[in-house]
Amino acid sequence: MKMFNLSEKKSLQLLALSTIMLLSYQNCGPGVLNSANQASEGQTFTVNGTGTGVTDLNEVVDAKAVGISYSENTFTSMLNQTGVAAPSAATRTAVTTQFSKLSETGKADSVTAPMWISITTVAGELCNDLVNQERALAAASRRFYTGIDFAVGPASISAAAKDDVIRRLARSFWGRNETAQEKTLILSSFNGTFTSATAADTQSGAMFLCTAMLSSLDAHKY
Repeated sequence: MKMFNLSEKKSLQLLALSTIMLLSYQNCGPGVLNSANQASEGQTFTVNGTGTGVTDLNEVVDAKAVGISYSENTFTSMLNQTGVAAPSAATRTAVTTQFSKLSETGKADSVTAPMWISITTVAGELCNDLVNQERALAAASRRFYTGIDFAVGPASISAAAKDDVIRRLARSFWGRNETAQEKTLILSSFNGTFTSATAADTQSGAMFLCTAMLSSLDAHKY
């Protein structure tokens, strides 16, 4: 089972962080979220606190103050989003060392760059756990990487398989489908970096997709 070394993790986390900043910048203004999001199939959303919900792929338009998950519940939320059953020692160490840098209140004005680097660090470790967990399963039993053949390099992964992974991660991490612009940004980073025929790079690419999306603002705001 592939275990990423410290240098590999840092490189992937830096790449993911650059993608996260692009995704976060396009999704929020100074303290206010204005969005027109597509709801995931079978999910219901509350609009502006009115209790009005939509299901399937209808549009949800909202305008509300941005808050983020705070330090007490961030890791629990990430575990639920990924479905990682047994976080590794490296992940738990990252939580311990990075926990103090996370927001204690969840207020929009408590967000800092060091805090987001900490979230990315924890997400990177947890996504490493997720990739290892899913690689050990038959493709049909996986939650996210059902179309990925970890025995081949990323150059052999079809566009449809990558689209499917992004859709599954978006629905679990963001509670909605990804937008066309978000998918373009993510795929641009992935396709420009993971181009080899080496199977190990497929694992790295899978970890990158997870880290970028799990560390983005939409995975933590409410």
